[in-house]
Formats: sequence, structure tokens, C-alpha cells
Amino acid sequence: MTVDYATANGTGSAGSDYTATSGKLAFAPGQTTQTMVVTIQGDTLTEGPETFFVNLSNPANATFNEAQSGSNQATGTILDANGPTTISISDIAVNEGTGDTQNAVFKVTLSAPSAQTIGVTCGTSDGTARTPSDYAASRVNLSFAPGETSKTFTVPIITDSTDENNEVFYGLLINPVNAGLAKGRGSCTISDNDVCAFHPYRRVKHRRRKSNTRQSQPAHGSFSPASFCAQRQIG
Repeated sequence: MTVDYATANGTGSAGSDYTATSGKLAFAPGQTTQTMVVTIQGDTLTEGPETFFVNLSNPANATFNEAQSGSNQATGTILDANGPTTISISDIAVNEGTGDTQNAVFKVTLSAPSAQTIGVTCGTSDGTARTPSDYAASRVNLSFAPGETSKTFTVPIITDSTDENNEVFYGLLINPVNAGLAKGRGSCTISDNDVCAFHPYRRVKHRRRKSNTRQSQPAHGSFSPASFCAQRQIG
């Protein structure tokens, strides 16, 4: 008894997921079982389970079991061994600046390339930095095409000439599609580059009735470390 066999695509594709195979199986008298081998193509892409089919045709000295639907077709399922893809957002630092446009650029990355389109929503959240005085609140949807692993999320920084401490806000990842979240919050440290300046001393004459001496006097009153920042020049 003989029967022909051939593979066919399901959700898996010949060439990228498995090797197409066809041939003829022969059963010796008294033999009830035969095997055929289909080679699976490995890759590093993250994908869900995929299927292919093995179809039987042209039986000789036998017939298909008409009482059993699909008795001439078998389904092969390819399980993904790479694990689920995850998404992360970076921690960054940026100088505030004093007039030119500044941007904080977060890097959003996948743990591995995927065969599926992956999506995620990026947003912002206050820390010690506040919107709208320190940065512009932002929200954007990112989409990774199959094989892509890196995108960016840009947040405008509000510049000024005010001396202040370094401040922090956060970039957030929410609503992932076809992936999980490995690191869903990234910090952005805004480094202040404004300097605290003060008016310099100058030497002036100070006359008394009975003596003629020179004394050092501040040009704008007394100065002490505690009043340093109060006497800075802005602009």
C-alpha cells in the first residue's frame, strides 16, 4: 500500500518557518505505521505558535476513512522558543539651556526582534520637574514594524535663566500590544546650567574728621554668603 504526502502553509510559511516536503510512503504487508520528517527553520524572532499542514493523496490499495473528517490531513504546530518580547525605556539627562530649544529624547527598545507589529503608548509624569514650567507634557503612540527594535520618544524642555537645582520628570510606557513591559518608566534629569552671579566690590574713599583712611566697601551694601544668590544678576 502507498500514499503520497505534501506539506502546505498554515500560519507558518515554507522557507522561513519550515522546509516544504513531499514524497510517497510505502507500507509493507502487515505494517500499520510510517513516518515522515518536516524540517523546522529556527530564528531569533519572537512569534506566536505557527502551523503547517501535511496532506495525503492518491492512496493505492487503501482508502481514506470517510467517516473521519480530515483523515487525509494533519496539522503541525511550531512553538516559539524565544520567549515573549518585552519593551523598555531608557534613563537620560539633558541640559536645561537658556534660550535655544532643548529636547529630552528617551530611547524605547525591544528585547528582541518580533515577527509581529508591536505597539506602545508613551507619556510623561511630573517628578521634581513640573509641566508646563519645566517641560511640555507629551503623549505619542509608537509602532514597531516586524524586525524593528528601537524607537525614540521626544519631550520638549522649557528653558529659562533662573538658577535652580537639578530636576527630574519621567517618561512612561503604557498599553503595550503584542509585547510585555520590562521597564515601563524612565527618568530624565534636567541639569541646570545657570550660574549665580553677584556685583563685585570696588574700593571707595571714606573720609572721617580726624583721619584720612581708605576702606574696602561693597558697591551695593554688605555681602555675606547667605545673601550670595539674592544678589545674582539675571539675564
